[in-house]
Amino acid sequence: MQQIIYVERYLTSAEYYGFLLPKIQLILKYYDKTDAIILDFSGTLKIEPNVIPNLLCIGQKIKDILGYNAIIRIPDTYEGGKIKKYLFLIGFTKYSKGIYDSEFDLYTGFEGKTIDPLCGTVYFESQVSKDEIGRKFDQMIGPFAEKYLRKFDKINMFNGQIENDIINLLKELAVNAKDHGKSFSYTTVHAKYSKRIIYISISDAGQGFFRSCMEKYKKELLENNQTISNEVEAILYCIYVRKASKIFGLYSVINNTITNKGIVRIHSNDSQVIFTNKIKREFEKQDLLKNQKFWKYYVRRNLKFDGTHIELEIPF
Repeated sequence: MQQIIYVERYLTSAEYYGFLLPKIQLILKYYDKTDAIILDFSGTLKIEPNVIPNLLCIGQKIKDILGYNAIIRIPDTYEGGKIKKYLFLIGFTKYSKGIYDSEFDLYTGFEGKTIDPLCGTVYFESQVSKDEIGRKFDQMIGPFAEKYLRKFDKINMFNGQIENDIINLLKELAVNAKDHGKSFSYTTVHAKYSKRIIYISISDAGQGFFRSCMEKYKKELLENNQTISNEVEAILYCIYVRKASKIFGLYSVINNTITNKGIVRIHSNDSQVIFTNKIKREFEKQDLLKNQKFWKYYVRRNLKFDGTHIELEIPF
């Protein structure tokens, strides 16, 4: 049976996790009854930059389970031309080869605006060396960070802190995906002047926070008589264990981002945690796990999506 998923008009992170991902996972649950999966973008007007790595990762997941590629449907219309142009410029089209098939040519019929060529997507295979990850980030993400994150630093008088923190964090996450999860990873960066927001996202298909935390911090957990039972607790533990770091770390990135009314979303395997300025006080006091508001409004469970997926939205 052919399964068609009609993608939302505005494919944001919220729509991806709330609508698209559950539909895909339901189809994959009964994969033996599926002959083809079609992602129909005929009615889609915009795709949020932070969704790009997730689309690439879930495409690979579909292929691994079904044994064949999902199909992208973007018609040769004016609106379709805008979507195709954006996917080409942001780097999705290049990396989607071998993951997705397409009903229409993704390289023709471009319409609409262009984007800063410093924006784009970086891919790392699981076999790449740590040095190569560092070099590639410096070459491809470095100029973007210098232009946009440095501007953010100057406006908020961070003296280059957030630029360095984010670049080092992205490198660390890509290395962790390779070393611990034996996984590839995708990183997308895009600064949108229309919204005055810097979008940064990284996604892999590795083992996620819980298993990584148990492997990396098992000794410390035993010494401190601490237990971690789920992905949410693992995410928070990994954030706070690096709080004292003066070089880089998730804590610093999150704190600086939400201080300036940005958003950080961290998804690991089946859970997502969202950080905003509204829970900054509880975040700094490390009281989130005891806070009912946090569990009700800022934690989303039962979102099965293997690996680690981190999104930043930084005003500039």
